[in-house]
Amino acid sequence: MAQIVFDNVTKVYEDPDRGHVQALSRVNLEIEEGSFICILGPSGCGKSTLLSMLGGFAQPSTGRVLLDGMPTSVPGPDRGVVFQAYALFPWLNVLENIRFGLTCRNVADSAGIANRLIKLFGLEGFEAKYPHELSGGMSQRVAIARTLANDPKVLLMDEPFAAVDALTREFLQDELLRVWEQDRKTILFVTHSIMEAAYLADEVLVFAARPGRILHRVRIAAPRPRHRSDAAFLKEYANLEVLFRGGH
Repeated sequence: MAQIVFDNVTKVYEDPDRGHVQALSRVNLEIEEGSFICILGPSGCGKSTLLSMLGGFAQPSTGRVLLDGMPTSVPGPDRGVVFQAYALFPWLNVLENIRFGLTCRNVADSAGIANRLIKLFGLEGFEAKYPHELSGGMSQRVAIARTLANDPKVLLMDEPFAAVDALTREFLQDELLRVWEQDRKTILFVTHSIMEAAYLADEVLVFAARPGRILHRVRIAAPRPRHRSDAAFLKEYANLEVLFRGGH
């Protein structure tokens, strides 16, 4: 059984000016556990809506969204979410931010779990720093570590690297892949970047503009670890760009 299932999912919003606005149309999708899936598409194509429904923050107008056979009707600790905005608590330091969810759930070894993640993400020496003292890239590392501290089954990432510069973005991509290789959590990653999708994903879902729908499901065959200058990777990137540009 697939870990995640979107079964004939549509989503319609009510807009006071435009009336019915269809964000998604007939999305049918199955995702296996441990997959790294990138969702690639233009603004307004329903990428974030898809993540919101899996996260339990929104409900489909028709169809079903299932995780391990159960409807995702409410948020839960089995799904971790990382947004574009870092969403750190400004009154908590790095260690406290990472421990926050564990502390709320009275997890016995919250300090040990947080310290392991601090080491994993290269945050040693910054445990007592507050968000305003961190760079954008470091803040996002803290946000991802805080999400992983709760050991979710699925990681939902909504353009998490869009707000940082190009070099930091590449560094964070490599950091994410390094961590993913260790435990192989299922990741759904929303992006506007063709290069980012090709570099990160096992498979890329190319979405059409409103109403959002899957135009192509593309398996990236370039072997891991990938290198951005390798011929095999550049061939996959070029193929993905043709499919994406041709659909919009």
